[in-house]
Amino acid sequence: MLRRLLAGATTAVTLAGALCACGGSGPFGLPLACTAIGNAEGVHVDFTTAVPFEGGDYYAEVSVPSAGASHTNGFAGNDEYSLYSGVQADLDDEPTRVDVQVTTERGEVADRASTTTPQLFQPNGAGCDGDNYSISLRATRDGQLLPRDPDEAVIDDLGRISVAVSTGCGVNEVTDGYSSYARVGGLLSDGAGHAPADWNTPYQRGWAAIDGDTLVFSDERGHRETFRRVPDGQAPAPCG
Repeated sequence: MLRRLLAGATTAVTLAGALCACGGSGPFGLPLACTAIGNAEGVHVDFTTAVPFEGGDYYAEVSVPSAGASHTNGFAGNDEYSLYSGVQADLDDEPTRVDVQVTTERGEVADRASTTTPQLFQPNGAGCDGDNYSISLRATRDGQLLPRDPDEAVIDDLGRISVAVSTGCGVNEVTDGYSSYARVGGLLSDGAGHAPADWNTPYQRGWAAIDGDTLVFSDERGHRETFRRVPDGQAPAPCG
């Protein structure tokens, strides 16, 4: 299993920087503290729309030359984790150049792009740290780095969201991160407690088009399955 280096992992240094005095008073006259921990200062790049899900393992390097910062993160295209990388960097409020390069486990370049962007966020708020900035981008398969709202889901050109269907013992349900959807027609399996042979296991990543209570899943292998939203608390029972 590929060892995952989580770009957003909170370190002691990040923790100390995030807990800064914001001004004002809280209970008993104590100063209020900034608690937006986890939104590290630096650059965050989502590669969901940049790499083929069936491409295996990838290594994504994100660099900020002006800050002398660079970090490489490993991820697998077809698993349940987010396809992102990033680097902690001391940014300022000027346009900043960002370089990215994604290579396969065989050393082949799968994506390479650069951008200079003035679109900066203040993850801990201006009142917390006026010099605390981050850049959020998404990479595309045609070699672009586009600004993105870090609070919004990444979608493809057709408006679909990326999802990973659990396939350990068949294709039964999927979630969009908020609601659960059950497969129309019930569990899809090989009859022996597994997903059909042409599905990846334990996850199959693809795209979900949602219209009302209907979710249509499709992937790079040609699968197309329809799911219906189920009431909260009534998700399908785990198979197996």
